[in-house]
Amino acid sequence: MKLKNVMSVLLLALLMMGAYAKEPAATIKVVDIRDVTTVVTRASSSSSSSCHSPDFPVLRGGSYRDVNFNELSRIIVHHDQQVKDAANYIGIELVAKDGKAEVLEMIKHIRFTGNTKNGEFSIMVKDIKTVEVIE
Repeated sequence: MKLKNVMSVLLLALLMMGAYAKEPAATIKVVDIRDVTTVVTRASSSSSSSCHSPDFPVLRGGSYRDVNFNELSRIIVHHDQQVKDAANYIGIELVAKDGKAEVLEMIKHIRFTGNTKNGEFSIMVKDIKTVEVIE
């Protein structure tokens, strides 16, 4: 009986740790290339490396790294920026919360997804002008 109680407490502790260890969900405001603005909660990316998380991959100097929405204040998509592989990549500028900006490349077919007041939302990076991270 004592072992059962210990195991129950241990299981409860693990469940609580898992709940607190989750990445905080991001809320973003997306302005698309048609100038339509959409507020998206629980924003995530469709990238296979970070699917269903607020992370998304960017390319810098031939190597990928994951960036988290929560680290940024803004994303600006540069549709006119020269990239090596224009069929698959697009230029982006990431503005960190401290104001530092960095110009990178990103796979243009990755989708930012989440929820809106009208239901589920999904948009490819190539169809975005700007993303403002609200929280």
